[in-house]
Amino acid sequence: MNIKFYMEKRNDLLTDISNICDKVEAEKRVITDEENQIVSKKMKEVVDIDKTIELENKKRELIDKQFSSNEGNGSEDKAIVEEKKFLDYLTNNTSKSLSVSANGALIPETISNKIVEKVYELCPLLKLIHIEKVKGTFTVPVYDDTTDIECNYVDDLTELTESAGNFKEISFTNQIAGALTIISKSLMNNTEFDLLNFVVHRMALSVAKFLSKECLTGNTKMQGIFGENNVTNNIKSKTFNDDALITIQNSIPTAYQSNCCWVMNRDTLLKCKKLKDANGRSLLNPDLTRGYGFVLLGQPIYIDMYVPEDNIFYGDLTGYWLKFSQELEISVLYEKYATKHAIGVYCYIECDGKPVEQQKLGVLTISAT
Repeated sequence: MNIKFYMEKRNDLLTDISNICDKVEAEKRVITDEENQIVSKKMKEVVDIDKTIELENKKRELIDKQFSSNEGNGSEDKAIVEEKKFLDYLTNNTSKSLSVSANGALIPETISNKIVEKVYELCPLLKLIHIEKVKGTFTVPVYDDTTDIECNYVDDLTELTESAGNFKEISFTNQIAGALTIISKSLMNNTEFDLLNFVVHRMALSVAKFLSKECLTGNTKMQGIFGENNVTNNIKSKTFNDDALITIQNSIPTAYQSNCCWVMNRDTLLKCKKLKDANGRSLLNPDLTRGYGFVLLGQPIYIDMYVPEDNIFYGDLTGYWLKFSQELEISVLYEKYATKHAIGVYCYIECDGKPVEQQKLGVLTISAT
């Protein structure tokens, strides 16, 4: 239906009606029966055109909704097709039907996304830190808290004393990491074995462990939170007690306390469970809605096996930045492990991580020396 045609016809009718009304008003008389019939007829045509246009618009809305629904189904169908093609690639080395991704790897986007989603699921810390999903190198300007802009009282006709804040730059580069898993062909030939989920889980678990370890303890390429001198707010205590915990908690500015948490290993958590106040009450309280199921001094606790012994993190983890491009390069090795009756699946990731907002981060180290 040509809506433009009906709109033009509607405008012509309204013009005719307006002309008749203007003529009656100009001649200062009442409208005649003939004129009244013409106006009524034209007004009825306008109403009919309005109904026709409304019907056409509703029809188009329904078509748009159906198109969107079909697009969604198409995405689901595409995911299923890509998964089948990838499984065929794993089991039969048939890659003709697979399209090459932007990074040159024979890996469907749906499979790559599944692995990335699983990485986040297996590594809770990734949901708490700041992540930049970019490729290549980039630089972050960071305000230097040792310098500041001052505000003071001044008298009339008196010059202000100037002050200036400074910025420093933190650069993120391309750090490449890889993971390799070997799958037995006997296991692959087992019809009850879920090969796709196995590959997704093994790749994701490997990447999650690596990122968790490097974000916490990295000290060569990635700069982890517990790496040597990576966090400037590093408090040392000779004994593990409530005073040490209160001190590290108090070191974080009040503005960031609402988003703070504790990160420790299981052995340190056990020590925290044994801490009591003067009335014999435990400092650790259960809270199933937050973190690992416990709160310490009002803040949730997260457990990670890569936290060094006798070390505790306290702060807002958004102060640590991770560059993780989210785009995995994955391929399959057939010949290398043929004599072992197996295949290898490897993936590469591009990442880098550094503490950026130091005022949000704090590390407590228990050391007798």
